[in-house]
Amino acid sequence: MPSLGNQTAVLVGNGPSATSWRAGALIDSFDLVVRFNHFRTDGYEPWVGTKTDIWVINGPRYRLEDGAPQVRLLYSVPLPLIDDDLRYLAALRRLGARVSVLDETVLDHVKTEFRRSCLTTRRGLPYPSTGVIAAHLLLADVSVLYLHGFDFMQSGVHHYYEPRRRQELVGWHDPGAEASFFAKLVDQGRVRALRPSTRPSTAA
Repeated sequence: MPSLGNQTAVLVGNGPSATSWRAGALIDSFDLVVRFNHFRTDGYEPWVGTKTDIWVINGPRYRLEDGAPQVRLLYSVPLPLIDDDLRYLAALRRLGARVSVLDETVLDHVKTEFRRSCLTTRRGLPYPSTGVIAAHLLLADVSVLYLHGFDFMQSGVHHYYEPRRRQELVGWHDPGAEASFFAKLVDQGRVRALRPSTRPSTAA
């Protein structure tokens, strides 16, 4: 991914706390707004904003919306690319999408750092969420990341736009380890929770 320079950045997670207060205008004031997978803004604009600069997706099941060629896509899958992935990526590029594929070398490095940081004892899994992957990559270029809507699956539902909990997500990820991962970044001053009093800043 190209260098981002001295830009402000916010990761907007899909947890139910994303709609706990009207953060939309604040989110849209950041230089870089990063969203994930099946995010939704239609109908949720006062809470989550409208702007998307980077969209991190984890497979070939997301529809490219109108205007998406202006969005930078990061394609992250836990396994080597297969024919479905290649056909999907080719279709996205025909539509003019700017896609960066996170290859196995990048993802293996993220997984190693994530497991070392969290001291997780699970083997094989957990696979880092798209939020962990995006944070790991962006922190190489921005000094501070802001987080919004990161609940680490502690609520009765996982996503603000879904009424039911999705059990398969817990099977893929380790929510406790991810919470620990981000808590350490907060302690280091590299990550901050988005709050009503926030003024977007890259300064530590």
